[in-house]
Amino acid sequence: MINVLYLITELRTGGAERALYDLATHLDRERFAPVAACLTGRGEVGAQLEDAGVPVHYLDMKGKWDFRVLFRLRRLLREQEIDILHTFLFHANMVGRLAGRPAHTPVCISSVHLPETRRVRLAAESLTSGLVDRVICVSETVLEHTRARGRMPRDKLVLIPNGIDVARFDPGGRRDSLRRAVRGEMDIPPDAPLFITVTRLHPEKGVEHLLSAARTILDMEPSAHILVAGEGRMMPVAESAVSAWGKPASRVHLLGMRHDVPRLLGASDVFIFASPREGLGIAVLEAMAAGAPVVAFDVPGVREALGGHGVLVEYGDCEALAGQAVRLARDAAAAGIVAENARKHVERKFSLNAMVNRTQDLYRRVCV
Repeated sequence: MINVLYLITELRTGGAERALYDLATHLDRERFAPVAACLTGRGEVGAQLEDAGVPVHYLDMKGKWDFRVLFRLRRLLREQEIDILHTFLFHANMVGRLAGRPAHTPVCISSVHLPETRRVRLAAESLTSGLVDRVICVSETVLEHTRARGRMPRDKLVLIPNGIDVARFDPGGRRDSLRRAVRGEMDIPPDAPLFITVTRLHPEKGVEHLLSAARTILDMEPSAHILVAGEGRMMPVAESAVSAWGKPASRVHLLGMRHDVPRLLGASDVFIFASPREGLGIAVLEAMAAGAPVVAFDVPGVREALGGHGVLVEYGDCEALAGQAVRLARDAAAAGIVAENARKHVERKFSLNAMVNRTQDLYRRVCV
């Protein structure tokens, strides 16, 4: 049995956290024994892992200069007799590399989900490259960036795209009933065009651009409604901005964290995405799997996720983002073709089974 410890910065809801959960809960339990740990906080993904039978350890890191977390992690690695330490996101990657070797953990693997641009972090990646055995990159975009800017040896880089459980997002023949149910619950007219985004309300997710595009959509389509699923520190900013719009504000639904995202996506006409930087874009993959045609800014990670099966506009052109979203909402036939091709693309390239199998193959290779 190979003992695998998954370490991440937090266990709140997010793309990397979802990837960790999916891996930990879909590993071949006859070969691998998963354990999870996070540096700070608790978070609902931690509870979900525990419900799925994966032990979770909380290291209670008090700020980024709390080096005591290194000793807590070393102790955990030894106590659990960990064979593979697999870390996610920058802070966990650094802590894992610095703790893994002193704890004599046989294998250390990092996952990189974003093309890092901060010089200090890029330098840290390079300086600690000797402490990690493999670095999983979720896209070609991330891999090339990590090699060139992070100065990571190419032979340590492995491409394993994020995968999603396509069946979980499949509305099947229920799309019409979902449309009626969601609109009924939110007091939205049954024939109103419905736009949606799923994102963290955080500065790095392009919230200002999203709000600008949303306002343009409402002006172009007087009956349109917009769902915004997600939470974050910019929620008060979004609430204040929307409330200042007057009457159109009633057609923007700031939903906060939702546990029925597949259902909301399946009920919506168009998915809009304003993020300026993505490693791959799990929210985009989920929208494609749910049959919601995607309109987004043309940034490398999103472009790679779409694979030509969506609509991209120049980054920062909020009017174009809104205009293309409204165009698709008005043309059901064109939207249907985009959505069908996008779903097939996700099934071919970004399935959960493919991600899990590729990761398990890597585990077996590095443990030889």
